[in-house]
Amino acid sequence: MNYVINPVLMGGIISKITGDTVKINLRGRLGVIETPKFLISSPSPKIGDSISFYFSYIEVVKNTCDYDFDEIVREHNIIPCLLGGKITEFNDTAIEVSVKELSIVVRVPRRWVFTEISLSNDLDVEFYLSRMQILQTAKIS
Repeated sequence: MNYVINPVLMGGIISKITGDTVKINLRGRLGVIETPKFLISSPSPKIGDSISFYFSYIEVVKNTCDYDFDEIVREHNIIPCLLGGKITEFNDTAIEVSVKELSIVVRVPRRWVFTEISLSNDLDVEFYLSRMQILQTAKIS
């Protein structure tokens, strides 16, 4: 396959916080990411906060890498990290991918997936994701 899954700077809004999990709606109705709180570079994220982070298309891979999950955990800057996961659900319009080692769930339109084979559950995938930072809002006096 001749695709390159380059990470791009994305934006989103925190829509729900449950325990240690934060749900983020991607801008432009491009999907939803559920991530552990520790991947957000703020000690106290709140519902409605705008965030930015790096994210890429998802590629189905036949041969997985030895993914370094520690990099995204220990790095405090928003630097893209290549993650590996599995397809947990898909249909004609959307796909769900899980990175069990980090409790990350990604739900995006199916057009975000590059593959040479028919989709099925438990296929290996990889994509870039970074830690997330809360954007400061301008205060008008």
